[in-house]
Amino acid sequence: MAGSGKSNSRFSFSVRTKILLAFLALSLGALLVTAFIAFVQMEDTGQYAVTSSTNLGNRASADSTEALERDAQASLLRLAKDQAYISNIIIEQIGDDLNIMAYYAGEILDNPGMVRDLHLPTQDERPDDPLSTSVVDYSPGADKTIPPEERRAAGMMNQILLPVYST
Repeated sequence: MAGSGKSNSRFSFSVRTKILLAFLALSLGALLVTAFIAFVQMEDTGQYAVTSSTNLGNRASADSTEALERDAQASLLRLAKDQAYISNIIIEQIGDDLNIMAYYAGEILDNPGMVRDLHLPTQDERPDDPLSTSVVDYSPGADKTIPPEERRAAGMMNQILLPVYST
């Protein structure tokens, strides 16, 4: 049986099958290498995406913080300007009231005949209607007397102090 020409190998493939198996092995090898490279690249791409996303988030946060600070500064500046405008109006009104009172007081001082005797209550004897007359308040520890001419002059200021106080 030695000369029959057949080998004793269990697996004998035709040349065609061997070529197909060789191409299959090469294709599988190439596919495995491609899969490995793709896996590594996907991991790198994922890491790049995370880093880029983090950087973008940090930049967006910094930009929005800066924008909020600018808006807050602008709002505070507008508020300060509005408050200054309102304060200026109030100060002008107070200045006008003081000018009127100063003029009236000057007229009383220039014309002592205008002064008439008027009782002004003190802090100890408050009037029922606080808008009906001025009240004399003494400083703590001060002598609780006012010379009569000053009391009369202060009483004459009632005509101007009460309308100013009511506004």
